[in-house]
Amino acid sequence: MNCKHIRIKNIIKLLFSILIVFCCISCDTNDDHIELNITKSEWSTEVIEDFGHVYLDIEGETNAEMVTVRTIGDGVIFDYELNLDNEGCFQDTIMISFMHNPITYSFTASTIIRAYKNTKIKEITLESGELSFY
Repeated sequence: MNCKHIRIKNIIKLLFSILIVFCCISCDTNDDHIELNITKSEWSTEVIEDFGHVYLDIEGETNAEMVTVRTIGDGVIFDYELNLDNEGCFQDTIMISFMHNPITYSFTASTIIRAYKNTKIKEITLESGELSFY
């Protein structure tokens, strides 16, 4: 009878330990929360020969592992990876798009900034406001 009592105690301890471990694993530590702050976004255009280029000068900070900027050139969509320093700050000037025979009227441009951390993604859409090549 005494051995049976000890086994039941050990089983209860084991179940209690498993419950504690499960609770700790499922606790929300907020490690996946993504901060993405854009501190500067300045748009510009340039015409080189017969091509119109749209640029974005961007600065910001994040706690993510990677940040990308969507670019489009000649119909090809590409996500350009920004370089992050040790504090998660980034700064770059990226050609967002280009076109042959640039249009002569004003237009707007946009891009998507994505921050990646573990399996989470945070997305921000940036709009240029009115731009012109001429």
